Amino acid sequence: MSDSFGDTGYIGAPCVAAYIDGEDDFKYNTNDRRRRDTAWTIAYCLLAALTLAGSIPVFLRTDPHTGLYSNRFFNNSTSCDVRRYQQVAGLYNDSTYDPTFLRRFKAEATIWIPATAGLSLLWSSLNLLLFCLFTRTTLAMEILGSLLLGTGLSAMCFTIAHSLQLGITLVAGIAVTIALVLFVGRWARVFFELMTAAAHSLRKNPWIVPSALGMKIAGLLVLVYGFSAFFSAVNHGFVSRNWDAMQRFAVADENGFCLNAAKKHIPCCILVTHSWAYAYAAAAAVFVIWSGGLVMQLKTFATADTLTQWYFSTGAGSGAVPMQALSPTLGESSSFPQVRRALRHCVTTSFGSLAAAGALLIPLRAIRWTSQGLMRTRYIGQAANCILRPIVSASEKFTRFTSITAAVTGQAFIPAARAAFNLLQINFLPPYSLWWVPHTLLDVISALLALCWAAVVFIVTYTTNKQYKPVVMNVSLAAAAVAFFLMLYGLLFTAKLQMDVVHSLYICYAMDQQQRRTTHPSIHSVLRKVPGQPIQHHRSDLAYGTPGTSPFGEMPGLAESVAAVTATGRQTATAGAAPLPALSGNDVICDSEIMPERVSFSVASVPRLKRRAL
Repeated sequence: MSDSFGDTGYIGAPCVAAYIDGEDDFKYNTNDRRRRDTAWTIAYCLLAALTLAGSIPVFLRTDPHTGLYSNRFFNNSTSCDVRRYQQVAGLYNDSTYDPTFLRRFKAEATIWIPATAGLSLLWSSLNLLLFCLFTRTTLAMEILGSLLLGTGLSAMCFTIAHSLQLGITLVAGIAVTIALVLFVGRWARVFFELMTAAAHSLRKNPWIVPSALGMKIAGLLVLVYGFSAFFSAVNHGFVSRNWDAMQRFAVADENGFCLNAAKKHIPCCILVTHSWAYAYAAAAAVFVIWSGGLVMQLKTFATADTLTQWYFSTGAGSGAVPMQALSPTLGESSSFPQVRRALRHCVTTSFGSLAAAGALLIPLRAIRWTSQGLMRTRYIGQAANCILRPIVSASEKFTRFTSITAAVTGQAFIPAARAAFNLLQINFLPPYSLWWVPHTLLDVISALLALCWAAVVFIVTYTTNKQYKPVVMNVSLAAAAVAFFLMLYGLLFTAKLQMDVVHSLYICYAMDQQQRRTTHPSIHSVLRKVPGQPIQHHRSDLAYGTPGTSPFGEMPGLAESVAAVTATGRQTATAGAAPLPALSGNDVICDSEIMPERVSFSVASVPRLKRRAL
């Protein structure tokens, strides 16, 4: 299949779409860009300043013995002196403390962390370049390559590295990927066309990619610094005797056990963290989570801002509709002015709105982590997880659409959320039905590729450290885990960028629908193919959807239903008329000419279609 994707002529004659309200003027705003949500900007800057200032004493006064503590030291040491315990720890076969493990892990981490970061950056750049040039081929090769690579590496884990855990994990990842690919195969054509539209938009705006990669690097540096400050603060304290121990028994030198009042075994020593370090660690944790969400929102905002400027500019392509709200520079062939304007909006006028969106993600992620913990409990916990996970996912998705709307309108967070909600109410079909397919597929492929890289790190580390037999397996697993999470961050960042483009195009498409026009016919034709259930319009008796041609097959009775559409855009059911099928489509009545792509009909004649968008 060809990867070409282009715009044809403008076909947006004055139309009246049955599901569109014309009272709202929803367009890109470049003139009225005042600072929004200043309070959130101040709050984030204060937290960042607190984290930076507090990290100075945390790093300067770090406990030099942090790497020497072990579980057995806390449980069995009689003196609570780590130096004294270190001298005799080998006599008791302390598997939780081995200086060889610490030295080898630091040596391997020094090699693999920079290598993984560099490979992640290189892979992201190369993947986005190939995605823009050969969309379908790149996606197909990425799916097939991950499956073949995972199969080969799983066999090597079983035979060479003798790691049953990692091999089984790879096999499970391959099985999940194959099952997902087979399940979504019926949507393959729509998926590839959707991603081709995204690649076409990236080709027209090449500066989006380097700006997104720059945000990725900057965000990674901020997160690494915040994590380092957090872990240093948590370990900032001193070792003391456990005063809950009512009885202490010494079996030998630095080998004993302690009992509490209930005659239960408890640690003989505890790490007492300074109270101010606890407070700082909490602030640093909030800063890390907030910054992680903020970086993702900044990327989404910049991508949406740039694409919206291009989408509605006179130079976007043949058939583009000019908008008076745009400045004269938006028609330039280079996308650098648009990206520069978007970045200026990110860090100045709309930074507070993005900070508010990032702050909203903090409780959402806390709920997500809590729901994951509930999966370990039976019945009630699993039921609560089933309820919470969809709510959190929908909230995160809506937050992303809110950031895109803020990029378009320049509104504050709450007004942008209200505008996004109203827009999605009217044009809710695509995100309701198909958005999970590209998102889920890209995430699963990214996780499998990251797992393959972790397997490579494990095999190489295991092979080169065989002389350290007591610790080689633990060192290899630890290095592989670090490499997995670093690579996963980079791959997910690339996948999120691709989905940000798709979401931004959908918002532009919905804006076109709102104002009854077709700016980019090729993009409209793709989004109209997204299947789904009919949705009732929230201010009328009409429902709309997309005809279920392919991948759902032809809908029986569709031609008869379309023939019953009147010139006013409303379909009325006569007494002898057959009931309408459960089809999906939006009918556009254009100057008394029925356009074949859309079908609108009265909900009164379809009793089971009376439902509202969320």
